[in-house]
Amino acid sequence: MKVHLFVLIVLDVYLIYVLYAIEQPNLRTNSIYFLENTYNIIILLVLSLSLLNYFYRDNEKSLFLFFGVLCLVFSEVIDIANIYISQSSLLNFLATTLVLGAFYFFYEQSQLSNVSPREDKYYPHLKP
Repeated sequence: MKVHLFVLIVLDVYLIYVLYAIEQPNLRTNSIYFLENTYNIIILLVLSLSLLNYFYRDNEKSLFLFFGVLCLVFSEVIDIANIYISQSSLLNFLATTLVLGAFYFFYEQSQLSNVSPREDKYYPHLKP
């Protein structure tokens, strides 16, 4: 688990650096810069936590939650590219499609119980 944490932290720091490099020339005030970086850090932290949750629980509910958060993060990265690099209707369409996919995965995970496959095998009476 320590290796997973180390790799996730390195990837998060790298992504924050890349997003900073993209956004920094276009941001005018320190308050907007602070808000953008805070938002990016929070969204990447949620992605890392949902991945660790999936590793820990190893069930379908946590997998759908991870897929939903992954779709949201990719949507936000595409939005940043759309805003700061090149405005394109294709990028806007992809970002919107990913957000809709995220809500689909969030809905699906909300319909599932939080029972891991290990508990399902040893405690069959817990099945919904």
